[in-house]
Amino acid sequence: MSTLTINLRQQVTPSSIINAGYTVVFFGLQLKIAINFAFFHQLTLETLFLYLIAFKLGEFVNEVSYFGRTRLWVFISVLSIIAATFGSIPLAAIGYFFFGLSMMRVRDIAALSSPRVIKYSARAFGFVVAPLIPDSVLVILLIVSATVAYIKSAELPHRPSFRVTWPQQTNLFVYVIMMLHHAHYFAYAYAIPFIFAERTSLSPQLMGLVFYSGWAAYNAYEWYLKPRWMWLILGHILAALALLLVPIATTTVSLLTLWFITGLGGGTVYMLRDLLALQTKQSHQELKIAEGLGHLLGISIWFLAMLAQPDTAPFISACALGVLATIFCIGANQRKPGAP
Repeated sequence: MSTLTINLRQQVTPSSIINAGYTVVFFGLQLKIAINFAFFHQLTLETLFLYLIAFKLGEFVNEVSYFGRTRLWVFISVLSIIAATFGSIPLAAIGYFFFGLSMMRVRDIAALSSPRVIKYSARAFGFVVAPLIPDSVLVILLIVSATVAYIKSAELPHRPSFRVTWPQQTNLFVYVIMMLHHAHYFAYAYAIPFIFAERTSLSPQLMGLVFYSGWAAYNAYEWYLKPRWMWLILGHILAALALLLVPIATTTVSLLTLWFITGLGGGTVYMLRDLLALQTKQSHQELKIAEGLGHLLGISIWFLAMLAQPDTAPFISACALGVLATIFCIGANQRKPGAP
């Protein structure tokens, strides 16, 4: 038996299957509703915001609470995706909230014993196929993954417990930077399909591939670039400069290039975990909570910016948040003499 066959068998485990399926649906569903808004006008801006904020609120609740068994969340994930996909307001919004919560519960547990490459590959696939497949396919994929999770729940690892307390002050700068970074990203990310739909002749079927190009840039150097504050500073400056140019870009090539550059700059965010001054299980969870707050803040800013001036305001707002994150990175770098 070849080494390749053995490696494949080692990676194709129940946890990997569950992680892959839930990740595809997680990323695909979010992008799909943004594409439906931008290209097909199937949703109003207010409805899209309601769905996205409900989804992100569910994710946030997952980070600050620990209750319920895996099989319960598997069952809820199936019911909630059906409600989110086929229901109308307010049932769909409730569905998005519970799907964000239950999906993260199951996915987080499966990810504990699943290779990281599964997450990255499934995310890419989810983005690319989002505009290519009907909603029912995502529902079926989730049901298949949920069935595996239900049957194999006893074999899945247990999620570490965590009690929310006042955050560790030593890491406060890093927490603020994490929040600002994600607020910066979500202040403009869901405006990307809208801009391509408004300014270019891009086929909506290609929007998934285009959207993934920005995420591909996020992971371009994670494997070999050592975490340093200077990279975070330069990365956020690069992203902010690219965002300043988006309002005046009018071609597919220029928009795609700038979108890719924002990913290159923002991709440095993975370094924050290693730059925590105090490394504990609590600090790592607090970093996730800060990320969740950034999601909620960023989505809210995106919505207000889209109401004000959809062609420019999301990108200017995101640029300002990127600059603010840069300032905090500079401050964190100067707090400790000799910090990298």
